[in-house]
Amino acid sequence: MNSLITDAVRERRVLTFTYDGFERQVEPYTYGKLTTGYEGLRAFQTGGGSRSGNQPMWRLFHVNRIRGLALTEDRFTNPRPDYNPQDSDFRTIWAGV
Repeated sequence: MNSLITDAVRERRVLTFTYDGFERQVEPYTYGKLTTGYEGLRAFQTGGGSRSGNQPMWRLFHVNRIRGLALTEDRFTNPRPDYNPQDSDFRTIWAGV
């Protein structure tokens, strides 16, 4: 379990990292064990790039593929309207907004 991600979710702090070669800026919402067995992070990407070029949007990240993880001082307040705290992609949720 990654305490930096857990803290970011609980404190509603924006994270930055590299994933699949793209810098990302995200609002972390759900962190836990996915049904596939991997550690996962459901987040709303607000900045950076992606293969699809689409943003802002919801994304599911495999934690083992995250590089250069950093906690910022930026915070988000209210959960986004389409946030699902019972995300079915997770077997176990360690931290959620």
